[in-house]
Amino acid sequence: MNESTHQKNWFQHHWKWLVPAIILLSLIPVLQSSLGGALKDYGTLYTNPSIYENALDIVRGHEEASNFLGTPIETLFLVEGEVQYFNDGNSVKMTIPIKGRKVKGRMDVEADKVNGKWVYALIRVRAKKPKVQIEVLKTE
Repeated sequence: MNESTHQKNWFQHHWKWLVPAIILLSLIPVLQSSLGGALKDYGTLYTNPSIYENALDIVRGHEEASNFLGTPIETLFLVEGEVQYFNDGNSVKMTIPIKGRKVKGRMDVEADKVNGKWVYALIRVRAKKPKVQIEVLKTE
């Protein structure tokens, strides 16, 4: 009787978890570089919600926008929108999903920080169905 026992080396024994772990670890720098800025911008927005809340108050006070959307007007899940800070965090462009009793849409906001306060350059409400765009505030 010749029994040959085949001993597995370390890699043969652990490859099922090692290969996926190497792949996942190699993706971290790629994801960090592509998503890092966006995650930072959303984090900044969550820590300073007055930027979009004040813009939403302006939309609520705008007769045409309020009549079109229907009241009450609320924000939806913020992560569905877009946020970009630039100019060392002193300027922002964002698109926030909003909804009223009648229609769902988006609120586009552009603002600059002047003397520590956010000054709005643009607040726009837009919807796809029906396709409507309302300029709530626009400075030249």
